[in-house]
Amino acid sequence: PNSRRMTSRLLVCVFVVISIIVAASAQNQIDCKPRINGKSYDFTSLINQDGFYLQQTSWNGTDYYFQVQICQDITHQNIESCKANPSPVNQIPVDNETDCVSAGQSLVSAWDENPSDDGVRLTYFHGTPVSNIAWRSSTIYFLCNTTGDGIPYFEHIRDCTDDSADGGLELGGIYHFYVNTKLAC
Repeated sequence: PNSRRMTSRLLVCVFVVISIIVAASAQNQIDCKPRINGKSYDFTSLINQDGFYLQQTSWNGTDYYFQVQICQDITHQNIESCKANPSPVNQIPVDNETDCVSAGQSLVSAWDENPSDDGVRLTYFHGTPVSNIAWRSSTIYFLCNTTGDGIPYFEHIRDCTDDSADGGLELGGIYHFYVNTKLAC
């Protein structure tokens, strides 16, 4: 009887652990509590419970929507063309919602300190391909600001090309966003 009870409890524990893993991977959620250079951060409160942050802005003469989520893929996706490839960052032309561009994957990501030593950054890699050897990516800079609103804002896109003939090979685009937040202090 005791061994059956222990076996049942073990099976329940295994089931619970597997359920948690499956639930987290279903949203492709990553650890939102990085520890960098001996300092701990917790950005879980910045995960948008409505599925993503939305910003409309212009870049190189074209108006875009940017959908951004912190530490996981976008949920509650309302743009049909973005549903096929879940992503934490999407770029969608305002006048052509069938052209969704992914700027990285949450499960291919890394935390690091900011170059300015003011907070940390989260980089999502391996988004929509731009060539046969390069993909789009995005970096979200979390900046120490005690009065910041904790919302990601589009800053710019850094296009990367090599210096070869014919104008160079496009090596990818890095989308830059920033978040002013006391959580980065």
